[in-house]
Amino acid sequence: MRHTINHVSMQRGLKYSTAIGLAAATVLGLMTPAVAQEAQQTAQAVTGIEEIIVTARRREENIQQVPISITAFTADDLRKMNITTSRQLGELTPSYVEDSVYGRDRGGFERLRSIPGVRAYFAEAPVGSSAGAGGYYDLENVQVLVGPQGTLFGINAVGGAILREPKRPDNKLGGYALVGAGSYNQYLLGGAINMPFVPDKIMARVAVQREKRDGFTRIASNDLYVDDVNYTAYRIGLTLKPFDGLENYTVYDTRSSHTNGPSRFLQFVNPAGFTSFAAFAIGQQEALGKSVQLGSSYAAEDTYERSRYVALVNNTTWDVTDNITLKNIFSYSHSDALDNYEWDGTTFPMIELYADQDADFGAKEVTYTEELQAQGDFLDGKLNMVVGGFMAYTGYPSPRDRCDGNRVWRSSQL
Repeated sequence: MRHTINHVSMQRGLKYSTAIGLAAATVLGLMTPAVAQEAQQTAQAVTGIEEIIVTARRREENIQQVPISITAFTADDLRKMNITTSRQLGELTPSYVEDSVYGRDRGGFERLRSIPGVRAYFAEAPVGSSAGAGGYYDLENVQVLVGPQGTLFGINAVGGAILREPKRPDNKLGGYALVGAGSYNQYLLGGAINMPFVPDKIMARVAVQREKRDGFTRIASNDLYVDDVNYTAYRIGLTLKPFDGLENYTVYDTRSSHTNGPSRFLQFVNPAGFTSFAAFAIGQQEALGKSVQLGSSYAAEDTYERSRYVALVNNTTWDVTDNITLKNIFSYSHSDALDNYEWDGTTFPMIELYADQDADFGAKEVTYTEELQAQGDFLDGKLNMVVGGFMAYTGYPSPRDRCDGNRVWRSSQL
């Protein structure tokens, strides 16, 4: 029987549930079947753990049987804890830190145990960053794996991996709607619908989320409010089961964001460098606090941050025999961005991020991956194997985009 629980830390969950489980087993041996069943249910309610399914080793397993440090969040956890970005995920995950160089609500560079090289997966495929705003809705679970990965995941990741598993279509007709409101004129609209066109044969699921919030940091020089949120995301999933033992799942995931960009605060300059003249601005910024940015080289209408992300994943599973399963995972992802905002937090021309005004989007990146697995269970589950191959290609639409996209950096010696 599967049971979802609240935020679980692997090490702590093992110690606690094992102690209760041994005590329950000793008592159950002395009871009648009816009393034993009731006591077992009580013990399960006390521990809060029946079975948590994870895919840390590329197969569905009970988290208590996986010898990997895992922090798992269920769909209820994500909703109750209001986790909507990878930055918020890091605030609730031991040893996980995200350096959000592109703002509070946009994915950045992840570290686990202060080690970089963390890979993000969506529907079992590597699809770029662990996602900013709009990447954590309608998910089955999120798993954070600590430590080097790569043997089973294809792409090497010395820090760890973050797995986002979307909710897949099932046989129940239904869905949900979500409406929220908050300060700074914030609103959130979302929902999903599950449609079994042919039960257990053709099933689809559509989910969407839209969020907008005004910025809460004002730029003193142009009176623009930054650190705002403005994204739209939707996802379409389709499951086909033409015959027993064969399942084909395809998911299309996309989101786009258009904001005024993040805030920047000048904290230090090189006293021996060209920009030493700006040292006085540090004191001015400290006097303003963190709710007001000192300045910007851009006019309000020329300050923006735009991003777009698309992913297509196909996962085919075939149970060849009772002991052997073949799995093929193909993915395509496309991400691009166009940024035009101040980086040093002043009106001085020290560090700016310019965008090609004639470009629709810049910093384009396209990735294809292909993975084939053969999984086997032998000797009554005592021998498990995974054999396979992995291929990945990452390219850029043009040589110009290879040089950091359509971004033009202008910086002085800080």
